[in-house]
Amino acid sequence: MDKGELVSDDLVVGIIDEAMKKPSCQKGFILDGFPRTVVQAQKLDEMLQKQGTKIDKVLNFAIDDSILEERITGRWIHPSSGRTYHSKFAPPKVQGVDDVTGEPLIQRKDDTPEVLRSRLEAFHKQTEPVIDYYAKKGVLAQLHAEKSPKDVTAEVQKILEFVRDGDKTVADLMDVGKCLLGRRQVLPAVPHLLDSVQVEGTFPDGTKLVTVHNPIASENGNLELALHGSFLPVPSLDKFPGIEENEIPGVFIFGDGNITLNPGRKAVILKVVNRGDRPIQVGSHYHFIETNPCLCFDRMKAYGMRLNILAGTAIRFEPGECKSVVLVSIGGKKVIRGGNGIVDGPVDDANYAAVSETVKSRGFGNQEEENAREGVTGEDSDFTTVVSHEAYANMYGPTTGDKIRLGDTNLYAEIERDFAIYGDECVFGGGKVIRDGMGQSCGHQPVDSLDAVITNAVIIDYSGIYKADIGIRGGLIAAIGKAGNPDIMNNVHSDMIIGVNTEVIAGEGMIVTAGAIDCHVHFICPQLAYEAISSGITTLVGGGTGPADGTRATTCTPAPSQMKLMLQSTDDLPLNFGFTGKGNGAKPDELQEIIKAGAMGLKLHEDWGTTPAAIDNCLTVAEEYDIQVNIHTDTLNESGFVEHTIAAFKGRTIHAYHSEGAGGGHAPDIIKVCGVKNVLPSSTNPTRPYTSNTIDEHLDMLMVCHHLDKDIPEDVAFAESRIRAETIAAEDILHDLGQLALYLLIRKLWDALERGSIGPGGSDNDNFRIKRYIAKYTINPAVANGFAELIGSVEVGKLADLVLWKPSFFGAKPEMVIKGGVIAWAEMGDPNASIPTPEPVISRPMFGAFGKAGSANSVAFVSKIAAYNGIKALYGLSKRVEAVGNVRRLTKLDMKLNDALPNITVDPETYTVTADGVSLPVMILELSKCGGCEKYQIKDFELDIVASQACLAAVSLACLSHSLRKYGIRKFLFLDRRSGPIMARFGHKYVQQMKDSLRLLILWSLPCFILKVVREVIRVLYVQHESWWLSAAILFGLILSWGYVSTISLSASILFHLVCNLQVIHFDDYAKLLERESDVLVFIEEHIHLRYHLSKISHRFRIFLLLQFCVVTASQIVTLFQTTGYSGIITVINGGDFAVSSIVQVVGISICLHAATKISHRAQGIASIVSRWHALATCISSDASHQMRVSNSAGNLEAANQLNSLHLSYSESDLESVDYIAMPTNTQLASNMSSYHRRLAFGMD
Repeated sequence: MDKGELVSDDLVVGIIDEAMKKPSCQKGFILDGFPRTVVQAQKLDEMLQKQGTKIDKVLNFAIDDSILEERITGRWIHPSSGRTYHSKFAPPKVQGVDDVTGEPLIQRKDDTPEVLRSRLEAFHKQTEPVIDYYAKKGVLAQLHAEKSPKDVTAEVQKILEFVRDGDKTVADLMDVGKCLLGRRQVLPAVPHLLDSVQVEGTFPDGTKLVTVHNPIASENGNLELALHGSFLPVPSLDKFPGIEENEIPGVFIFGDGNITLNPGRKAVILKVVNRGDRPIQVGSHYHFIETNPCLCFDRMKAYGMRLNILAGTAIRFEPGECKSVVLVSIGGKKVIRGGNGIVDGPVDDANYAAVSETVKSRGFGNQEEENAREGVTGEDSDFTTVVSHEAYANMYGPTTGDKIRLGDTNLYAEIERDFAIYGDECVFGGGKVIRDGMGQSCGHQPVDSLDAVITNAVIIDYSGIYKADIGIRGGLIAAIGKAGNPDIMNNVHSDMIIGVNTEVIAGEGMIVTAGAIDCHVHFICPQLAYEAISSGITTLVGGGTGPADGTRATTCTPAPSQMKLMLQSTDDLPLNFGFTGKGNGAKPDELQEIIKAGAMGLKLHEDWGTTPAAIDNCLTVAEEYDIQVNIHTDTLNESGFVEHTIAAFKGRTIHAYHSEGAGGGHAPDIIKVCGVKNVLPSSTNPTRPYTSNTIDEHLDMLMVCHHLDKDIPEDVAFAESRIRAETIAAEDILHDLGQLALYLLIRKLWDALERGSIGPGGSDNDNFRIKRYIAKYTINPAVANGFAELIGSVEVGKLADLVLWKPSFFGAKPEMVIKGGVIAWAEMGDPNASIPTPEPVISRPMFGAFGKAGSANSVAFVSKIAAYNGIKALYGLSKRVEAVGNVRRLTKLDMKLNDALPNITVDPETYTVTADGVSLPVMILELSKCGGCEKYQIKDFELDIVASQACLAAVSLACLSHSLRKYGIRKFLFLDRRSGPIMARFGHKYVQQMKDSLRLLILWSLPCFILKVVREVIRVLYVQHESWWLSAAILFGLILSWGYVSTISLSASILFHLVCNLQVIHFDDYAKLLERESDVLVFIEEHIHLRYHLSKISHRFRIFLLLQFCVVTASQIVTLFQTTGYSGIITVINGGDFAVSSIVQVVGISICLHAATKISHRAQGIASIVSRWHALATCISSDASHQMRVSNSAGNLEAANQLNSLHLSYSESDLESVDYIAMPTNTQLASNMSSYHRRLAFGMD
């Protein structure tokens, strides 16, 4: 190759011949760069003729050598990784350097110009005859390779598409399907979601299925081919954006560690030989003793055993193959049924002989294995099978500790519990678990079998996020837990036996929620029922009679005849229905009439006149019949303000529709009702969530719905008064804080959740918020309307109204809707196809939505009086009729996970909303840019505060521990010399000062501690918790930790303050010495010790003061920048730590500054007293020059006359000695105090 020559024909032909015989080439192949000689071409034809095939097309990429040389010689590679660059088309960021590692790039030898020219010369010489060879055969296609790669690719695809002139096979179309669209032509998530596309079409030999695997396989597709026959213009590829790297919708995040299958079970390793002439495949739960007679192994050691492999997998034994397999004992009651009938009953030693005889008499392969190893799974690795969380989740869905991304939102649900027994999961399919005698039980009473089971589903409900099987019987949820065959499986729920009469819905990798409840429906047309169920809504509550103007504006079914009509017309629809009558009446007669006709509630609407008198009468009637009242209050404030309407409630329960007010209600402050205990507040669709287009759509919407005239100024003013950005934005926040209890539509709810958490708290999952929000459209509407005992959650005993979602489409497109235990709606492909999956796959009605099934699996909710009066028979209803009730004593506290009661006010001029004194900001959610929603999140400053407090405590502790270790407590507080007569002079002052410092520490620590406790208690009460005991323990730990850290940091400051004040005591004593004109030697001695101790104070605390100042300054600046640059709410919840820690830090700095200022002030005062000594000291003169060590402080001026030098040399150990005193002579005093500056040096300044 270095010489530019080609590899020999024989070698290349041999390699190609071997490759063509591989199974992967049996459906076709592409040869790149072969053949290069006529000899190779001829031998290729011979090989293909033997296989009964021929060449379809030969593509010759014609290109000028100069262009080819430019393309090839520009190639550079990174040796270790194989990354390739091109100096022109794909250059590195830095010439000659790898972008990732920074290592140098190299050029292959055969890419150098010299070698390339030699290779091209040999290439042309040998390949030109090959081109002529194939041209004569009529299979040659010339391609102009000088064109751009995109154009060449499109040309190649077109040739391949029409290679047989329209007579394409299934295999051809499978290949073509991958070329139509590329990643740039679809949304970023599509390549991850579209694993395959299936269509059925008509071929010459009949209708066939075409499956395109990985249909979005390239960067760009062939748009000309994709638009073929559409008559649409083909857009240029540069019109499409570049490829964006986005998170995959519905992705799983796997937990750590491995999962052990079938732990703690008896196990054995056996050798198994297939003595048959065909393969044998044995599933995980097939009783191994019952396997094919041609499998030879020790069958009696396999008695009561099965394979220790993943549930639903299998082991294959080829003819003559011998394998060692690990078997484990079956679980449950250990009863064997089915199989070949060798065993039919419990696994029991008493049956051993009979079973052994059956094996022999029936000729089953049996070879005793005396030395077979036995053990226990989980205790010995040879018998134990483990699997990673990822591998497990890919088969059965995520398990405990794994997380799921909900659709394309930024929400992650973590599995809190999994009811599965690892290794005994129920899986349906060929060779899987749910088969006779295995996962499917036999020999029990038919009544014990489930009607249907949803296996291995992740349940998201207000009550928890967990994985389990769901058993359905009689249209109800019979049980939730582990389903299967109790004869061979452990922990199978007694009400969850899978039998012959049980249908299976595979829930692996799916999410199950309760059917949604929309409790604010304008029944303008019957078609809305189909739109509702296809979105995951299974219950509709509202009012109306069709497209009448009253129905368009209000949700009322006014007349008894109309109530009968609505119940009858919806009788066959596969949804639960409840209808509300009109409640706007100051007298009770007509209200009572509509309730008796079947109204399950009453609606007060301002368009009918929601006056205090009507409110009072409506609630009075509702109290009598135990039904709910829904209110749309007075936008005009015609009869009063919001406080007057609240007063009219008189503490009675009422459901407030669109509590924000854009949907209608007292302007501008109807939102106040969210803080009233007896009001159950909800939101409606148009304002959810608040986005950049929310305001613009509302005016025309209101004009149409409420029969207003845009030419009447008062009508326009009425509509405009209901549209306020401030209150609409506040509604989003109140929902996240659990202050709004009900929501209506599924998709809009999860859209609003994308903005990020507004409440406090931190976790690596979003479980609490997910449970809080799903409660808003499931359990809370059920509770509010009085039918929570029957629907509203995934709980045992409730109607099996369930919705299955693929995680990638969660909240947007249900995979299946189960109504009353029957599949009523589902994603379904072409009904004319042979399987369910060929396109178009769309949401379609299923058998549970046709005929009488809709009425059999659904409920009509009515008042108690209507049910008692036999309305079902009177109206001829087929639906199950149930009475609502237990709603008149409800309060906001009955709303699951949404029971907060804030004190809400609205500024009548600016419309600013405050909750508990905190202003709620206007935050717009851009759904098209939800990746940046984090900037709208409410900031939690705890991390910064904890870091600064920890640094400050560490500085304090380090400095104090170092000094105390070096000096000891006595020397550190300068108590080592304060004994005897000296201590007697001011010992009481020492004691008093220490008491004052201790009081100062308590004075500042205690209030800060109380503030911290109050802040943490408020936060705990503010946030919903699954376990109050755990929350209390965490609260205690936080406060204890904070108290320790703060006390340490404050103690260092207090200690500095104490030392300074103790030194001030000696300053005062020193000043008294000067005032008494004491012996100069006593004065000098005291002067030296004071200066020494001052230097010690400075030395011992200098580092502490410097570090303290730096830490406090840095933390305050960092947090200040964050708070001033932050547009969210700063409350006692999220900003309380900042305030409390700032107080601690500022107090510590202030104490230190106060002490330093005090000691400096006293030192300067002493300097003025020292001046009186100047004259006396200047007059004294002596020539003596030595220093003396004495054992006491006695001395006078005359004795000092014999000293001659003030050069006093002393060490630290001298000064720390109790007996050491340095005394200068008179001459020293005179000679060293002869100038003003030297005399002034005696002072402490």
